[in-house]
Amino acid sequence: MGATGFDNTFGYGRVNACRAVFEAFSGIMSVTGPSLVCSSNSTFTLHNRPSSDTINWTKSGNLLPVSGQGTDNYTVKAHPYAPGGGPGWVQATISGDCGDATIRKDIDLVGTPYVNPATIQFTCIEGPGYLCTNAFGNEFSFSYSYDYNYFDVKLTNLSETQTLTQFRIYSTWGTIEYSPPEGTYKFMVRGNNDCGTATNWSKKAVDYVDCGGFGEFLSFVPNPVTVEITMELKTDNIVTFTEGDKWEAEIFNQQMLLMHKTTRLKDKTYTINVSGWKEGIYYVRVKVKDKLVFGKFIVTR
Repeated sequence: MGATGFDNTFGYGRVNACRAVFEAFSGIMSVTGPSLVCSSNSTFTLHNRPSSDTINWTKSGNLLPVSGQGTDNYTVKAHPYAPGGGPGWVQATISGDCGDATIRKDIDLVGTPYVNPATIQFTCIEGPGYLCTNAFGNEFSFSYSYDYNYFDVKLTNLSETQTLTQFRIYSTWGTIEYSPPEGTYKFMVRGNNDCGTATNWSKKAVDYVDCGGFGEFLSFVPNPVTVEITMELKTDNIVTFTEGDKWEAEIFNQQMLLMHKTTRLKDKTYTINVSGWKEGIYYVRVKVKDKLVFGKFIVTR
């Protein structure tokens, strides 16, 4: 036995005793805090830390530290620029003369939902990748793996200055009933969970194309036009349209802003004054019964 009364005969008892005491403290130390962290501050607390030991907090990437590093009370909130809606964690590492210990607290939900735009997909009756201007069955889908309450969806013009349609879904896929003229538009989605509704929309451009006609078409006289233009609904199939059938028309400019709308038309012709309109191409969408018909005309100055 050594002069100090300690040797390796019994495993350096002084060192082992120190470690045993530390492990005993580790067994009663714990981290408590909320299972839901949103945009407001949330505090996590380490209990029963030996007063002589130091503490270092770490966290998952979707959390933003607020205060409390090096203390028993660590405050965080959901990171505003990190993908949200999934789980997270905070972790306390306690260090002392007798060793280190790590205690982790898992968080069920951090922040509002984030939909990765790369997962947004479009499908029409002709196949995937785009949508049809004149056919039903325009569908979309996206991936999201965590808990949610619902998703808001909207379709806008490409510059995002006009909302063409907006609705709510309770799954990760749906159908767009609105059919604009041919062109490129912006599809947007954002989710809601127990933290609230996401501030930012996830966006993806989508092309609307002509997927084949149904026998109806529009004629415009004169075209180009400077003052007044008359559009006429014509059909190759007399069964699909008869005198007295009601129809409606919408006219959009090149930025897909709605310029004019009229409903309950009964005649096959309709005249509109465009003398105050800017020069350019204008797109017309007509709805008659359950069909959509499209055309375009040019305004010159």
